[in-house]
Amino acid sequence: MSNSGFYAIPPEIIPFIVANIHTDSSLRNISLVASQFTEPCQRQLFREVILRPTAERPAKWISYTEAAAHLRAFPRLADYVKTLKLHLRDWGKQTCDLTDDDIRALVGLLNLVQRTTAVTVMSATWTQLPETLRAPLSNFIDHVIDTKQRLTLSDLRGTPIDLVYRTLRSCQVLSLVNLGVDSDGDALKTLDAADSFATRPADSNSHLRRLTLRNAVEIYSLLLQPTFLQLIQSLRELSVHESASPAIAGALVLVRTCAASLEKLSIAYSTDLVQSNLTDRLPPHLPKLRELQLAFWERASCISSSWVLPECLDSMLSHADLPSLERIQVHFAIKVPKAATEVATHTLPEESMASLDRTLERYLNGGIVVEFRHYVFNRSDASSPNVLSHVAPFTAALERDLPNAMRAGLSLLKWDGNWEL
Repeated sequence: MSNSGFYAIPPEIIPFIVANIHTDSSLRNISLVASQFTEPCQRQLFREVILRPTAERPAKWISYTEAAAHLRAFPRLADYVKTLKLHLRDWGKQTCDLTDDDIRALVGLLNLVQRTTAVTVMSATWTQLPETLRAPLSNFIDHVIDTKQRLTLSDLRGTPIDLVYRTLRSCQVLSLVNLGVDSDGDALKTLDAADSFATRPADSNSHLRRLTLRNAVEIYSLLLQPTFLQLIQSLRELSVHESASPAIAGALVLVRTCAASLEKLSIAYSTDLVQSNLTDRLPPHLPKLRELQLAFWERASCISSSWVLPECLDSMLSHADLPSLERIQVHFAIKVPKAATEVATHTLPEESMASLDRTLERYLNGGIVVEFRHYVFNRSDASSPNVLSHVAPFTAALERDLPNAMRAGLSLLKWDGNWEL
């Protein structure tokens, strides 16, 4: 198409064209072809920025100094940044080795990028951050909190307890991933005295509506402290992904705490964890819950007569009263022995499958959509005849051993193994 052809394109469809261009190189090239494409392409190019001290890996990453120089030269581009992912240490490093130039560049960037809608701060030990960075970074996080953006704190150790409190109190959408908290008793007492719910107006309570927790053993115990407990009692969506029994126990206590307000709940186990959590149960009454997602992730289940997943699922679902529920999704992996060559036959645990069948039938007959989604753990050869010879019999075994649920409308679907909390 000639340049004149580009100018003939109606302006109102240009954003739709740009939205369907998926490579940065194409966006850059098209932004130079015709002026009416320049701004839409730049907005798309700078929508997500991933910052690291140095940029030695994917092209999507940019170093602090490079980004600062670029945004100083073209200040309007800072307003196009909507998703910012800030790594505080380089790939593969255990410490935050920032130079004075890095710190100056990053502080300048934090002052420039003020119109984001989602921010991730990750990969650091808070106490190891240079003092010249801690205050500007804390102020930037406060800005993110105050403007009700989506915030993720990931792989941060020694996070100040007052910072965690501020995020829980003022964020609407918050993710805490592999977060270590500096939560000594004196800090908690100081926080209690300085910011008590009893001394604040009712309308100043927490804005938090969606909380995601992953590998959050320290967070659960903190959330159950009186100072923090009142921050989560209006929570609408909760997602947890854990690989340790104490964390799942803490997560279920948290679910009970905010049971009255929850509308969506997602719980992801590692399959090994299921072995020690066979009697986990949802709270007896979740009056507003509309959607429930359960995932049994990472290490795949060995399908046999000792398969524990049906028992765990039945325990989780059979005693809960969920009057508003609309959908249940269960995600799990199945493992195919790489050396196996014969067509597989699957014998599933008879008693727990029969009990699960009755439980699922009850939900399905109540008009609730129930989906089982499975993926093959041997993903590198997932389409090989060997793998397929195990998957089809496994599906047939589910259909055979959940007959009432199948007749009531249970869906058996494939899953790609990705789990987005």
